[in-house]
Formats: sequence, C-alpha cells, structure tokens
Amino acid sequence: MERILVSWIGGNDLKGTIPDIADYGPILNTLSEQSFDRVELLYNYPAKEVNPYLNWLGQQSKADINAREVNLSSPINFGEIYQSADVLLAKLTGDKGCDLHILLSPGTPAMQAVWILLAKTRYPATFWQSSREKGVEQTIVPFDIAAE
Repeated sequence: MERILVSWIGGNDLKGTIPDIADYGPILNTLSEQSFDRVELLYNYPAKEVNPYLNWLGQQSKADINAREVNLSSPINFGEIYQSADVLLAKLTGDKGCDLHILLSPGTPAMQAVWILLAKTRYPATFWQSSREKGVEQTIVPFDIAAE
C-alpha cells in the first residue's frame, strides 16, 4: 500500500531554502525522519516563491513530490480550505487504498482544523507534527467527530 504524506506548504517551509538557516521547515524535517512513497502538497503562495522550494525539496527527498496551487481569498477561509483539502483527499483515496498521513504543522490554524475534521470524519489518516523543540512526532487527536 502506498504511503502518502499530505500537507500545506507553510512559510517556515519556504524559509528552509535560505542558506545558513538551521531549520529546514516541517515538511523536510518530517521527510528526513519518516519514509513516504509520495508527498502531496497544497499551497496558496505565489508560484514564483514555491517553485524554487519544490525544486530544492525534490533534491532533498527520494519521495515523489506533487504540489497543487489553490486560490484562497484568505488563508483562514474555512470553506475554501475545506474544498481544496477535500478534493485532494478524495482523489488520493478514491481509486485505491492508501496509507494516508497528514502533517499538521504547516499552514494556518484553519488549515490544521480542516485536516483534522476531514481525517476524523471521511478520510482516516495518521497525524504528524514537526517542531524545533520536539522534532517529528506522531500526533494523537484524542476524540472522534461525527458529521451528520
């Protein structure tokens, strides 16, 4: 079964390509400590900022990396975030089974909340966090959600 990591690209990830920065950002930190077959990323930054990051990330990891630009009127617009994340997760889980993993660290609190809502109701996944203080760790969300 294909092991897939899903995440938003965050500002700390984009800063990881700057020389002499000690922190490479949550995505690369996670890829350095965990093995995934594929990485699926969403972003709402300008492509001119993201493309150099994607090239750099591809050189750092053996995983197949795909990224999709999404247009959000605001990085805290729950409806638009939900639509973008739902489309991606439906596509990934639709045709065949996959071992789905979601990195919660990058993005806004609204983006994190939407990942949790979707994975707890429609797309079962393993959650991950990455921080300078604790490194990469699996995260347990200790509650269930019912969407009716």
